[in-house]
Amino acid sequence: MLVDARKYAIRDKKLEVYARLAANESLVLSNSTDKETNMLLLADSVLKAQGSNKSEAQIMADLNMLRLASHAYGLGSGTYIPEEKAKGFLG
Repeated sequence: MLVDARKYAIRDKKLEVYARLAANESLVLSNSTDKETNMLLLADSVLKAQGSNKSEAQIMADLNMLRLASHAYGLGSGTYIPEEKAKGFLG
């Protein structure tokens, strides 16, 4: 009887934790084991939270998003994009 009561209490606490996690809008959850995907999700979360004054974390998130996007399009750090092509590429 005590074992069942303890299991119930633990399950109740777990549900409480899950409810608090679900209510936390700044929480980022990912089931991915891919480092790049997780970094992209974190950077996106920071960018969504930014206001008019950028903090160091927000600037780093901006840079990380640019790095991940450039790698997604096959652009390494040594790739040069001429200004005219960049205009067509970006807008």
